[in-house]
Amino acid sequence: MTTIPQPADKKRWRQVRFALVAFVPLAVVLLALAAGASPRRLVPTAVLLAVAAGAGAIFIVRARAQKRRIQRFRRSPVPQGVRFSKPWWLYLNGADVLVHYGALVAALFAVVQLPGVGVGILSVVAVVMLFPSFYFSAPRGLTFEQAGLRVHYRDFEVLVPWDAIRNYEQIGPDQFAAMRFEIAHPECIGDWVSADAPRHRARGAKWLAGAAAPFWAPWTAGLDAATLVRGIREGIEGRSDRLN
Repeated sequence: MTTIPQPADKKRWRQVRFALVAFVPLAVVLLALAAGASPRRLVPTAVLLAVAAGAGAIFIVRARAQKRRIQRFRRSPVPQGVRFSKPWWLYLNGADVLVHYGALVAALFAVVQLPGVGVGILSVVAVVMLFPSFYFSAPRGLTFEQAGLRVHYRDFEVLVPWDAIRNYEQIGPDQFAAMRFEIAHPECIGDWVSADAPRHRARGAKWLAGAAAPFWAPWTAGLDAATLVRGIREGIEGRSDRLN
């Protein structure tokens, strides 16, 4: 009797196939080199395929770690008094996919003896990954407190009272969701800034109450958008798990 795969099994198999797209041709190229094929013709292709395979493997590990992180936060209320920051491996979110596909396309050009074009493609991918986004002004950390949401930036903090946060919602699909919200009293942001300085007040007002409602990128402070929304809702309703 054949067992029909469950949705989680299908997703896991798709992730494996994602990596195998590079591993299989890499194995073929390595076998050809071992059989005596010209290294000048195939070594650039092998290197690019190895980059694609490595990025695919990183994607699988990172995706599973993200899944475990989401499941852990879903088991209980978002705790208060704990500063949440983005772990280093979450910075790979999306970058591993870009490198994987970019290296695969680059390998195709290397096969037809245009390795320079392939390197150029990977260079463009690197620039895209390093280029700062104009659409997100995500903080470096968040702390859910009894008085409000403390937003940590590089050299200052803003403690936004719970009653000043409104219209908070998740934007986008679960696998790559951002979050938006509004500040009810934007003229008060300067009063909520610590490490008080005119430039800090100006930057806080710009990032939290600019021309449009602020959007926080996926996995801001190491939390997925659904957890951020839930943590804010629990804080407003006074239902947070206080760990003070």
